[in-house]
Amino acid sequence: MLTPVKATKGMPEVIRKFDRAANKLYSKPVSRIRQQPIEALFSWLIEKA
Repeated sequence: MLTPVKATKGMPEVIRKFDRAANKLYSKPVSRIRQQPIEALFSWLIEKA
């Protein structure tokens, strides 16, 4: 299962800033992929109600 990257508690600020760009490049498409099936499910539920 694909999940967006979350920050780790206690991670040094320098490393967090360094990884931020790569994490955004990965997390944005992953969140789009995950969001679409959820929206489809809710659309289906609304139609059936």
